[in-house]
This record gives sequence, C-alpha cells and structure tokens, in this order.
Amino acid sequence: MNDALQQILDALSARGCKPTPSGDGYRACCPVHEADGGAHTPSLSIGQGSRRDVVLKCHAGCDYSDIVAALGLEKETAPASGKRRIVATYSYCDLQGNEVRQKVRYAPKDFRIRHRSAAGGWVYKAGDGPTVLYRLPELNRFGDVYVCEGE
Repeated sequence: MNDALQQILDALSARGCKPTPSGDGYRACCPVHEADGGAHTPSLSIGQGSRRDVVLKCHAGCDYSDIVAALGLEKETAPASGKRRIVATYSYCDLQGNEVRQKVRYAPKDFRIRHRSAAGGWVYKAGDGPTVLYRLPELNRFGDVYVCEGE
C-alpha cells in the first residue's frame, strides 16, 4: 500500500466514512454526499492507480476534487498523478528460443508490441518486427498446429 492510499484511508476513517476492503481496493461512504453519518450503501471506490497514486471514484457522480476537498486534503497533499506501469511482459521467441519481440501489459489495462532495434533499444511498432507465434518453441514439439483466430 502506498503512502497516498494510506493517507486517504486515514482521512476517510477520521470522517466516519468507514473504508473496508473490497476486491483489490476499498469501498467507503463518500465524504461529499454521504457525510451525514446515516446508514448508506458505500458509493466510493478507492484503489491504487497507475496514472494517479490513488483512484477515487464516487459511483453517485461526485467529482474527484470535491472528494479530496471534503477529506481536508490540499492540492499539495492530494494524491499526485503518476505514469502507467508495466505489469507483465510476454516473450515471443523464434524456433531456437531467442526472444524476438514482446507484448507488454500496462496498468491501466493496455497492451503494446515491441521488438529490439539493431542498436538494442525497444521499438514500439508491431508491423516492423519479426512475427512469430506465442510460445513457438513449445508448439513446435506437437507437430501440426492449426491457428483458428487470435494469437
């Protein structure tokens, strides 16, 4: 858990919004429209983000800046924006097992194909690099392989 997420959870708890674990994030009452202390079904989703340190989503439609303001956080202490991050890479190898390209998965969910240039850097242009089937060396052991669709 990053510091910004812990800061948000602490601020929600201090205001009686009762953050509870939910999936890979948290749910809580929205401090903007559910701050009256009544029995509400929590409408605020909280989680670690890739473009922001913390993602705050009120399913009733409250604005991010309003939520941060209701928590008493100033712009300087509010979760900062960040970059997307790589969460997985999938290697594509030739028959000899040499990696010739990669598929990269980012969070938030996005995929890119890349291959090495002659200088050794990554080139993110799918049509330019060598084309091989995923797990080709393993597939080669089975003899005939029929590709119906997809990768």
